[in-house]
Amino acid sequence: MNNRNESKKAKLEKAILFFKSWSAPILALVILFGILAIFAAGLINDHSPSIDILNQFVSIILGVVATIMSIVSLLMSFYGLEKTEESELRQRNILQQILDEQRDTRRSIDVLEQNRQIVSIEAQAVEEEATDDVDLSDLL
Repeated sequence: MNNRNESKKAKLEKAILFFKSWSAPILALVILFGILAIFAAGLINDHSPSIDILNQFVSIILGVVATIMSIVSLLMSFYGLEKTEESELRQRNILQQILDEQRDTRRSIDVLEQNRQIVSIEAQAVEEEATDDVDLSDLL
């Protein structure tokens, strides 16, 4: 499953790179073709094309441009979604590592506190024995 997902991601990245580099030239060629076609139609025909025909032709050209742009936009949004999910997964892993480190630090602090208490109790016991020894020597 992960291998298939990586394959899809690689294909998507390849398509994005293609459209990033070729979308502007393709759009320029479509628009240039539209302008040249209108000019050629005016030269070939004895009469110039009417406004209705020009409007229809321009509408077709703009429709093709809009379709190309919507496909590029759709691919870009899928790519952005993939990158967002990838980033979120990375952030989750980093947060989990931070939480694990915090838990380990808390355990270390608890162990140090317990050791400090044990040492403190032992120090008090040694101090009490020392005062008891002093009191016994005074009595003798």
